[in-house]
Amino acid sequence: MDLILFSGNSLIHKEWIERVEETLRSLFGRTYIQYYKHWDDKAEVIYLDKELQETAKVIDDYKNYVIFGKSAGTLLALKGISEQVLKPEKCVFVGLPVEWGKVHGFDVDEWMFGLDIPTLFIQKSYDPVMFYEDLKSYLHEQEVNDHQTVEIPGNDHFYNDLETLKRLVEGFCFS
Repeated sequence: MDLILFSGNSLIHKEWIERVEETLRSLFGRTYIQYYKHWDDKAEVIYLDKELQETAKVIDDYKNYVIFGKSAGTLLALKGISEQVLKPEKCVFVGLPVEWGKVHGFDVDEWMFGLDIPTLFIQKSYDPVMFYEDLKSYLHEQEVNDHQTVEIPGNDHFYNDLETLKRLVEGFCFS
């Protein structure tokens, strides 16, 4: 199985997603990190359509893969799945930013509704983009079927305990 990695919106996530890839690499056959165009352009918000087009070209020969997405990367994955551009076996979503996505005009509810790909949602208790309890309610409202949630203590949007992330990914993807 291969791994596709989508980081958060901000350029500060570039180094973080590279560390995540390094941490998870031994679990997967191939790994691919999508580097966002808006980082080069200094734009404020990810270009979801451009990123999906680029990802689709690169992963054309990937058949069995997991998507690991953090924050805006989760929205990129959800849009791609909704439009059937991306067809992962499983997803791991960290720090889902529903309200941030809606503020930026993304159809988060439409993309999320009825999601039926096995998905692990990892969220901090008081992540400022969405509290863990709010995530659980949201998933229920959106009729997300095949999912698990994991609460991590904390009140920020930084997920720097990579060993915990690795343990959760391994348990979810390979058990």
